[in-house]
Amino acid sequence: MLFETEVLDKVATILETNERAEFNYGTLFVICSEDRARSIYHKLTTDYGFNKVRLSTCGEEYAFDFVA
Repeated sequence: MLFETEVLDKVATILETNERAEFNYGTLFVICSEDRARSIYHKLTTDYGFNKVRLSTCGEEYAFDFVA
């Protein structure tokens, strides 16, 4: 839970008020614009490593998976 809270705090600084992020089964799902999804991806790969974060789309959401 500490990891999820840390990631959500980082993402919250990027999101606008009408956008949201939440974890579900270890995957971070974010509803936001494509530009903000790219900013989130850049922030997370900078903090955790390029090969440690995978980005995909799931309907209108962006899904960020963290790889060990």
